[in-house]
Amino acid sequence: MSKSDKGFMLSRRAFNGAALSHVLISKAAAQTQMRRVAWVTSKTLIADASRVEPFRAALRTKGWVEGKNLEFIWGFAGEKNDDIDAVIEQSMLQHPEVAVAETTGIIVKLKRFKDNLAIVSLSAGSLEGADLIESINRPGRNVTGNQMLSTDLIFKRAELIKELLPEATTMVFMEPLTPSALMQRTYVETAALAAEKYGLKFEKVSVRNPDEVEELYKKLSSDKAKVVLVPSNPLTVNNAKKIVSSSINNQVLSIYEVTLFVKSGGLISYGPNRDKFPLVAADYVDRILRGALPGDLPIYQSSDYEMALNLNTARAIGIQIPHNILARAAEIID
Repeated sequence: MSKSDKGFMLSRRAFNGAALSHVLISKAAAQTQMRRVAWVTSKTLIADASRVEPFRAALRTKGWVEGKNLEFIWGFAGEKNDDIDAVIEQSMLQHPEVAVAETTGIIVKLKRFKDNLAIVSLSAGSLEGADLIESINRPGRNVTGNQMLSTDLIFKRAELIKELLPEATTMVFMEPLTPSALMQRTYVETAALAAEKYGLKFEKVSVRNPDEVEELYKKLSSDKAKVVLVPSNPLTVNNAKKIVSSSINNQVLSIYEVTLFVKSGGLISYGPNRDKFPLVAADYVDRILRGALPGDLPIYQSSDYEMALNLNTARAIGIQIPHNILARAAEIID
């Protein structure tokens, strides 16, 4: 080998070594430079602590340290008189790279403000139904994360109504109308189909505030054959205790989507285990900050469903819980 050939090989090695060093340095710089992540929900900080803390802890385990390479932009509409638009505007003015959004409605509003922002859903209903993604396996746009809505669950809740109260004649769907959440048409249509399958009439009643919730239960108190299906929504979740109290005081059977209501005194819930949602969101945020595109990350849909029962409430409203339902319950409060 000639001296010139040796010199060329040494130069090429030096170049490749320098290139590799540059890549490693760039990756290290990406980890040390400050990144910004917005968290936008309808709740207050205190009410949202059960999701915020696991989310923060999960990101710490992945190397993201607040004050060192990560800055959170907290947007809690519950602390701004539920003015979600003002919260979104304030959050976006701080130029986050990624936004974690609680609901489908919040995601739609974020996209209107900044269409190309990377968005991770925390607990949205149907992303596909709201035309926010191309498909579950290949979102294809700038939205990914958790999706709660499952048509199977809606049919299961209708089945539970007939098991709990065979004489039930009507499923009353409580439709919460709030600025921070959208009730997809597909959800309502599926609930109507589920009611029909189990021989129930379907009745949709819209509510905009806690007072209208109270009025609804008072009207239903004279007809014990009507059962209320209460979806998980900022309005219902933020007023869980009031809804549960109205249901019990007016002796109206209600079925809920999440365990929170049963822990607040509600009779029964059936839905996904939401404890995983903040951890999944943290994983998606981590991957996006490291260069992944939201459109390449498949939507997470939990297959871990759980039923919770409150036997104290069953006694209070005079409902005898069948043994087959008791046997299927993951959590029983007595």
